[in-house]
Amino acid sequence: FDLAAFHFKYDDLQVLVDFSPSVITRNAATASGKGIEASLTALPVRGLTLSGGFSWQDVKYGRFIASGGQDYSGNRLPRAPRFSAFGIVNGELPLTASLKALGRIEFSYRSSQYFNPSNRPFQLQSGYSLTNVSAGLGIGDHLQVKGWVQNLFGARYLVDANITVPGFLEYTQRGDPRTWGLQLTSQF
Repeated sequence: FDLAAFHFKYDDLQVLVDFSPSVITRNAATASGKGIEASLTALPVRGLTLSGGFSWQDVKYGRFIASGGQDYSGNRLPRAPRFSAFGIVNGELPLTASLKALGRIEFSYRSSQYFNPSNRPFQLQSGYSLTNVSAGLGIGDHLQVKGWVQNLFGARYLVDANITVPGFLEYTQRGDPRTWGLQLTSQF
């Protein structure tokens, strides 16, 4: 079990802000935050590992007047969700002396987050969750064959959003859609 609490304060924090037609680096006067993080890993039975955790944070700019006179004071820092959580179930089940079944389920959640100091609605990603799974076989101590699926339920989410030319050109980068594959791993 791990538990951490934090409080921080930045002076002259450098941030990227829109400055048509480009993005420039500016100094924000101050930024501060506080939060808590916790995680737990348990091995309830042989071959089964359970892990989980969460975090809460409240991070904001202090006094921050951007180029053009925009007042971003009190806005949330970019890419800083208030809540996030994860859970992992990882298992290995012996089938024979040299063969074992492998399985893993991963779940993660992030609450809403902005991608820019302006905290514009266009640059807000609502909360979302992702689920990843894998299953396969372990052969001896050195070989594994697994099938996997990332973003099992096909969540649609952004990993970045910005305005490159205000009122004209908006940029978004979407998160990966559902993807799947086969993995062969050999250890020497």
